[in-house]
Amino acid sequence: VGIGTDNPLHTLHVNGDAQIGTINTGSNATSLCFDNADGYIIRCSSLRSLKENINPLSLGLNTIMQLNPVTFDWKSSHVHDLGFIAEEVELVNPLLAEHDKNGNLTGVKSALLTSLLTKGVQELNTKFENLRNDPDLFVTNSGRKD
Repeated sequence: VGIGTDNPLHTLHVNGDAQIGTINTGSNATSLCFDNADGYIIRCSSLRSLKENINPLSLGLNTIMQLNPVTFDWKSSHVHDLGFIAEEVELVNPLLAEHDKNGNLTGVKSALLTSLLTKGVQELNTKFENLRNDPDLFVTNSGRKD
């Protein structure tokens, strides 16, 4: 089906803007991802069977502390919002930045922040447990133990 085109290249080809009310992601995905490399919206999945080279996340609290959450107004709509500045996020870690197929920065991979924040909370919990188990580890800025 072609909308705004006489030569559809896909099952549904919309040439122009479209608004979608509800999208069913299917049974093997919990969300949709935009694939900037190809310009497609794809199903995201967390299934192990679809992944390889799985390793523990090395990024965590240190990376989180470098991020600069901001409030801002969108130029086009003047709507007040909050989030990150993609150029700043890319400087912290390029993996968190989204690029198009030409390598141009297009935004922040917000979905990845969940894994990063989870790792940061785990690191904070480890520090908390260490302090709880050995209160002598806690030293104030003056160097005196509380």
